[in-house]
Amino acid sequence: MYESRESTIVDAPVEGSAKRRIGKTTKGALAAAAAAALLLGGAGSLAYWSDSQNAPGTDISSGHLSLGAISCDGWKLTGASLLNPVNYVSQLIVPGDQLKQHCTLTIDAAGANIGVNLSTNSPTYTLSNGLSSTLQTAATYKKNGSAFGGSGAVSNGDVIDTTITVTFPTVGSLPNTQSLSNTLNAITISAAQTNVG
Repeated sequence: MYESRESTIVDAPVEGSAKRRIGKTTKGALAAAAAAALLLGGAGSLAYWSDSQNAPGTDISSGHLSLGAISCDGWKLTGASLLNPVNYVSQLIVPGDQLKQHCTLTIDAAGANIGVNLSTNSPTYTLSNGLSSTLQTAATYKKNGSAFGGSGAVSNGDVIDTTITVTFPTVGSLPNTQSLSNTLNAITISAAQTNVG
């Protein structure tokens, strides 16, 4: 009969030279890690050279824009010839008539490159009827007595003349506009600042 024997595997001992090699490898890795930490300085950035200089600052002040008090000479009524205007009180208007009002205001402005864009709001009426839907309103401007398109450079003290015109047209298909009454509400003249530099 054969005798059964259990075989046992025994780990071979690590030779002294192999231990020395492992020790040297570990020590080298630790030394490299320590050197990298020193280079990074513990702050996460490499120690490259750097320098800086300061550009000078400056004092800064802003300008302004506003419109002085408005002065208007009242509504005038003119006919198709636009001649001989008369003060408008309560006369009944007919197609072809115009109502005009001339207003003056002064620019209060400060700024090296300041300009304005002048505008008037869309007219509103107290009632909605044939007059409110038919009458046409427009505005023209002058600056210091000369034609001004409403947009451009201005200086402090410039005088703006605004002429507001309400026209009862004679062309097109007009709705019922006979024997009606209405009230034109105040018209706002606005100046929006622009830069003309």
